[in-house]
Amino acid sequence: YDIWYLERKSAAEAWSVPIHAGPIVNTKKDEFYPSVATNGNIYFTRETPDATPHEDIWVCEWKENQWQAAQQLGNGVNTEGAEYNAFVAPDESYLIFGAYKRTGDQGGGDLWASQRGANGEWLPAKPMPLPINSPRIDFCPFVEAATGLLYFTTERSAIPKQMPRKMATEELL
Repeated sequence: YDIWYLERKSAAEAWSVPIHAGPIVNTKKDEFYPSVATNGNIYFTRETPDATPHEDIWVCEWKENQWQAAQQLGNGVNTEGAEYNAFVAPDESYLIFGAYKRTGDQGGGDLWASQRGANGEWLPAKPMPLPINSPRIDFCPFVEAATGLLYFTTERSAIPKQMPRKMATEELL
């Protein structure tokens, strides 16, 4: 996977054709789920470059009208487990991301949050509380700026996984 984007000069204009983010952002490994801060810094998931099969959160800073070399976020965010699908606050004050294989998780994968320290470092992430996290996989966070509402994807469901018998939609509803 690679990261692509579209440009639009104004609301009255059409979107551009898809533009590949280029070799600074993309590698031969997978990069996905970008989140862009107001200053243009792009946070994304990248498959680790070594032989260990997991993902970490990376950032490319936007300087002089171009992205700079990707930097892996520090130990406050990334661990030996997998970290993925980060949402960065517009001012980069916090980061919410999905992770699994971390001490203190609720199940298959949870949402974690890290705040930015005074020196710009990402502080040790903490799991989001119940009922945000669950024993199921919770991932793909997004915070709507105007309201502060947190949206995310989850595998939990109110529908039982094992139905007693096959049912038509009308009967199920």
